[in-house]
Amino acid sequence: MRRVHFLWVLVLLWAVSACGGGEGGGSSVGASGGGGGGGGAAQFSATEGGTVAIANGAAAANGRDFGARDIAAGATSPLSIVIANAGSATLTLGTPALGGADAGQFVLNTAGLSASLAPSAQTTFTIAFDPSSAGQKNASVSMTHDGGNTATPFVFDITGLGTTGALPSVQPDITISGPASIMEGNVGTAPVAFTISLSQATALTVGVNWQAQGGASNPATSGTDFQAASGTATFTSGQTSKTVTVQVIGDTTVEPNESLAVTLSNATNGVITTSSATCTITNDDSSGSTGGRVIMAYAENIWGAGGAPAIQNFDYSAVTHVIHGFVLPEANGSLTEHSNFNDFRTGGGWMPQTLPGAVHAAGRKIIFSVGGAAPATNPTIFAGIAASSALRATFIANVVNRLNTWGYDGVDIDYEWPSNATEGQQFTTLMSELYTAVKANNPNHVVMFGAGPGNFEGFKQWSQLANHCDYCFFFGYDWHYGLAAPAPVGPIKRPGQTWTSASGAGFEASVRGSVNYALGQGFPAAKMVVGLPFYNDVNNGWSSGTSRAAWQALTPAQRSAALHADYMEALISGHYVTTPESINAKMSALLDLPNTVLRDASNTPVVAAGIGWWEWGHENPSHGELTAAVKAWLLAHP
Repeated sequence: MRRVHFLWVLVLLWAVSACGGGEGGGSSVGASGGGGGGGGAAQFSATEGGTVAIANGAAAANGRDFGARDIAAGATSPLSIVIANAGSATLTLGTPALGGADAGQFVLNTAGLSASLAPSAQTTFTIAFDPSSAGQKNASVSMTHDGGNTATPFVFDITGLGTTGALPSVQPDITISGPASIMEGNVGTAPVAFTISLSQATALTVGVNWQAQGGASNPATSGTDFQAASGTATFTSGQTSKTVTVQVIGDTTVEPNESLAVTLSNATNGVITTSSATCTITNDDSSGSTGGRVIMAYAENIWGAGGAPAIQNFDYSAVTHVIHGFVLPEANGSLTEHSNFNDFRTGGGWMPQTLPGAVHAAGRKIIFSVGGAAPATNPTIFAGIAASSALRATFIANVVNRLNTWGYDGVDIDYEWPSNATEGQQFTTLMSELYTAVKANNPNHVVMFGAGPGNFEGFKQWSQLANHCDYCFFFGYDWHYGLAAPAPVGPIKRPGQTWTSASGAGFEASVRGSVNYALGQGFPAAKMVVGLPFYNDVNNGWSSGTSRAAWQALTPAQRSAALHADYMEALISGHYVTTPESINAKMSALLDLPNTVLRDASNTPVVAAGIGWWEWGHENPSHGELTAAVKAWLLAHP
């Protein structure tokens, strides 16, 4: 992310050093550690009575919706929750706990529950509903564990309806809903859950048949795109919600998006008012137009790019991933959507298309970013979460829940920044546990983090972080903060200019120097994505300021002459600007082996996994010269 707050400027002013020196080097990073659950890890699973699977973060449904209960009748029959270990190592369990506003309306019985399970073993606890007052009662059950396949604590919701008399014998409306889309994945299957709901509680037993089938538009094929599924949803007295699951089959075939529908029929004691719900199976396979390179674009201030129309007009063929910012971390481990984020995630009820919908329709992936530079409390909040095992577990469970419910394809952790060695170690722990949990939930989901451009870079445990992410998005910009214009924003090289970070590590004050420091500490170039700025040295975007107009006024020869040989940015009208010529030069310096400026720990020339930019809000799609330059370079370097 681009950092714009005053604290960052003060840090830069404090840390910059103009003394000469070599690039890379510095003290070694942190102590060893890390590791996650592998194939030999314990595996946690929960079911209702050993049959109906319960997902981590699941809403109340099926037997966990206890239905109606007269407050004078005492507790319901207990629901058995079976915990099993499908792994090959011992599973350690905590004691289940009730939470939520109505926890006192439920009875939890853990008598006989095992504190550990050998492979293939299982143990049971029960829950009953015993309301003391009328009304809908909602609570949650949480249980800690050390299984390697899902986040801890494992949490699910429960509900029941307290009554003071008999329920009406009415026939409720029956509806069905489901997620708008799901990525198909490359291997195995991925579950997509549909919810069948009643409009009100009734004394009657309500039943309805359901069946998975291809949707109306480009229908998915049973057996090829999804596994055949059908059944009957039965609601006992007072129950109002049931979930049914269809397994989507992953593949590596480049194909159009397909539609999957679940339809309802043959209702008993109810009236079907919404008979079908459709989920788009989004193609996530590429024809290879980026030459196997990763191309990422942050999208945050979409209003600056023209607002809602930009969603449909961005040239998604230029990227492999869109990073959507920002979701904010809270001190208790919960997540809050920034208002702009929520607008473009949901469409706000009025936009013609959501950002995830547009990205998926183009066959690209979208990742949500947690954190960012603002508000200024983010670093303190992230440090508190990373330092606490309980808060890490809560935070990670919330991330996994959002991945499952929002339909995004991964998560980016934008923690700016671990500011000492202890926080660096704790950040490694956070990334290790997050990576394990996300991959256990869906191995196709991307886990990445942001880093750079220098001040706290030495506190990251680079060699260990390599084991707990798919990518690092390295902010190859913001070197101009604290310097008078003209100053390079993202200089590729700055010979003779040394940056001394807060950890004491020293390297060239440039993209080359800072990225090579991370590579020298053991982070692989194959996971490094280097960010480029779509703004100038006074933070004016390509479209919003004078940069583009000044560039347009130049002849092609003048544009080439304006490009600084080391910085690879153009000096135009007294400001350093990223121009199409800059994009071409920087991509060659980072992605083309004969021209690369990058070196690994053995000083061998290497290329990055790809490039990205901050951010698409700086380039209105109608002024898409920078994005076009990215595509032109890729076309010339297949």
